Amino acid sequence: MGRPVQKRNFGDPAATAGNQMFMFGDIGVGIEQVFIVRQKATRIFLVESVASSNQGEILIVDGPGAVTGVGFGYQEAGASGGNQEVDAATVAAIGVTYDVADTITLTGGSGTQAVLTVALVTPIDAEDETDYAANFSEGLGYAASDIITMTDGTEVTVDTINFEVQSAPAIQAIGVTYDVGDDVDITGTGTDATLTVLLVTPVDGQDEGDYSVFDGGDGAGGTAHVALDVLTMTDGTEVTVDSVDGNDDVLTFTVDSTTATSGLATNVLLAQASSTGSGTEFSMTLADLNQGVFSLTLVTGGDYSVDLVDPVATTSAQAGTGLTVNVTTDSTVTEFTVDSTTATSGLATNVTLAQASVAPAGGTGFDMTLVDANQGIFSVTVTTPGDYSSVPGNPVSQGSTSGAGSLATFNLVTSSTSNVYVTLLSNKNLKTFGQVGARQSFLVNTDGADVNLPGA
Repeated sequence: MGRPVQKRNFGDPAATAGNQMFMFGDIGVGIEQVFIVRQKATRIFLVESVASSNQGEILIVDGPGAVTGVGFGYQEAGASGGNQEVDAATVAAIGVTYDVADTITLTGGSGTQAVLTVALVTPIDAEDETDYAANFSEGLGYAASDIITMTDGTEVTVDTINFEVQSAPAIQAIGVTYDVGDDVDITGTGTDATLTVLLVTPVDGQDEGDYSVFDGGDGAGGTAHVALDVLTMTDGTEVTVDSVDGNDDVLTFTVDSTTATSGLATNVLLAQASSTGSGTEFSMTLADLNQGVFSLTLVTGGDYSVDLVDPVATTSAQAGTGLTVNVTTDSTVTEFTVDSTTATSGLATNVTLAQASVAPAGGTGFDMTLVDANQGIFSVTVTTPGDYSSVPGNPVSQGSTSGAGSLATFNLVTSSTSNVYVTLLSNKNLKTFGQVGARQSFLVNTDGADVNLPGA
């Protein structure tokens, strides 16, 4: 309860010295007594009655002789005399580019300015994807007009979605003249997805005229190939013998690579693994023009404003042509708008704000990371209350700051810095202050709360 009880200048309304939490003294019947009490917060007074008939009325004054409240003392509107100081501040406009722990010196009014400290920040209202640059994750599965609620209560409206390829596509037509390592783009409206050729396969339907190097068999006196034999190569490709030469080696043939079960490196010699006949040792060496695409790897998923429709055409920076693919896409958040007026809690500085829910349900994975430029003020604390002879009108602007923030304004709650006096007038027949010779206490609040008279 502060320092020990002291008797100081009892009965002197001009007594302004001391900051004791409470005082006490004897009240004489029919004598007006004045108590100086500590400014601010809750006041505690001890009153000692000298007669059972001693009854009293409480008056609150702002200084010697200036009555501001009369009656039981159950309410008191607060002192209006003297200077004012800031008790609390709420945010009127959140401003931009603030950090937690920034200090803000206010402006306006007359006197010593109050100083506030940023306690928590909040996303700036109405910002969009351009303000977050690369500091957000697009997520998957959203639709335009979805409302994403973030963990602090901020709401993000999905304005525009794009589409992204999610995995290496299935090959619909293998094309021709591809090499392992070739770059492939999936063409569409927007930014193309990029692929790399992982393995190749013989071009389907080609024949001996397309192969500059092949070996028809084991030569004179060896095993015999015959027309319509089907030769299976080591990758699963099947070669049909169309005709043979005088040594019963393959002279003409047709390639069927739809049966291939494994891909090949570039320009390999593809050997015979088996035959429906007795001929052996057929092989063919693949040149670039004999090679289509067997498999691809996805490098980037692209960003398409219009979803892709299978089969999708491709282009290559190298010689390959004719490759088409079937793709799997999903929607991503491309453009959005932030509404932080719905925020229910403040944030630390530069946090990653995650999705808590979305309506309608479906989309997942959206988040955004705040940098200083995305942060306004959610709440402040009063560091220095100031001392105003004239209080600035709400909302109050920032005068200066320790950081880079600007444009925030505040609504201030102030109270008097003057001493407040309590006058006890006896014999008003309003309330008995207790037993004869007993010391009682009562409380006076300057915030308009009811006065409590314990034991009275």
